[in-house]
Amino acid sequence: MNCNPQSRADGAAPAASCRVSTRGGLPVVEALDTRGRVLAAAFEAFYAHGYQGASLSDILARAGVTKGAMYHYFPGKRALLLAVLDEIVAPYMEQLWMDPLRDTDDPLHTLEAHLRRLSGEVTGEVIERGCPLGNLAQEMSDLDEEMRQRMEAIYDRWRQVLGQALRRGQQAGTVHPELDCTRMALLVVAGLEGCLSQAKNAQSLPLLLECGEALMDMLKRMRP
Repeated sequence: MNCNPQSRADGAAPAASCRVSTRGGLPVVEALDTRGRVLAAAFEAFYAHGYQGASLSDILARAGVTKGAMYHYFPGKRALLLAVLDEIVAPYMEQLWMDPLRDTDDPLHTLEAHLRRLSGEVTGEVIERGCPLGNLAQEMSDLDEEMRQRMEAIYDRWRQVLGQALRRGQQAGTVHPELDCTRMALLVVAGLEGCLSQAKNAQSLPLLLECGEALMDMLKRMRP
């Protein structure tokens, strides 16, 4: 999935700055131009140190660009984080959690199979680093209202996609007809993010895998 600038002054379609993919549950960012190098470097710095712990000097060193080159694209550190949320974190979350559910009429099977695949691929790096969205939400949601809204928009899309998939499952007879799909989507998203948060805090891969098994047990109870 390409990450693109939000807009261009001439109204033309923006060129891709980078590509976002996932590997072993982690985001992978491939820069395609100078703007993409700055974005990828900022993402890595924020992911490693948090927004407040990351420095512009570190971002510039990671990107291999001058301060003037960065300011050509971004007016400052805050603008960088907003772009990272829109162009890297959001596409990553879409690919990891939403795309597998968009067309299925058996979302419980699809989600369980996805979780089992991820559990076989996950490494200690996931435990060490956690979820980039969850990390930033915990750090920034009470410090910057615009950032909070951008992050909530990603969470809301995730809940909406999962809720819609569950409703399709009800129509197909693969999900219990009396299930409240909106509330269950909220619970599943909270459970997935909570598992990652607790595993990161405990620095425990077994805890993450055990929490995942508990979520899969919960999913099985949603069947007719």
